[in-house]
Amino acid sequence: MKTQPEPQQDIDQVSAHLGAGITLFQHLIITLKNERAHLEANDHTSFHESTQQKQQCLLLVSQHEAALNQLLESLNIEQGNKTIDLLINRFDPEKSGSFTQTAQLYRSLLGQCDDLNTINGRFIQRSQTNANRMLDLLKGSIEKNQTYTRLGKTRSEGGKHPIAKA
Repeated sequence: MKTQPEPQQDIDQVSAHLGAGITLFQHLIITLKNERAHLEANDHTSFHESTQQKQQCLLLVSQHEAALNQLLESLNIEQGNKTIDLLINRFDPEKSGSFTQTAQLYRSLLGQCDDLNTINGRFIQRSQTNANRMLDLLKGSIEKNQTYTRLGKTRSEGGKHPIAKA
């Protein structure tokens, strides 16, 4: 038994939401790349500005996600990791139309945003760890594997003297 084709209105609504998401993701990708450039340049002022832009983008993405989820719920489409595949199978079963291309681009850009955000988060985490290690060194609370004797030789147990006394 052949399933009835979906109403064009449903396809158009989902396509419009995916298109809006693509635009948001493209903007977020630019913002995340700028954030990374500011991190690499150690430009704290510009970094804070890009962080504010990122927060605004993420707010818009969150609002978009809520609206898309509401639409999918109204169309009785299961939401989860396979949502895009379900949409493609429902609205473009032959996988030959522009809907499939739009849905795949949506998924791809979402993945790029996630990857870029993860990379930036790791960069920030490494910077914080290095800064904390430097503070520990200056305060004298040095980890075992990062300490030196008064003569500059390494030793297995950390000292408690601040760098000013070393």
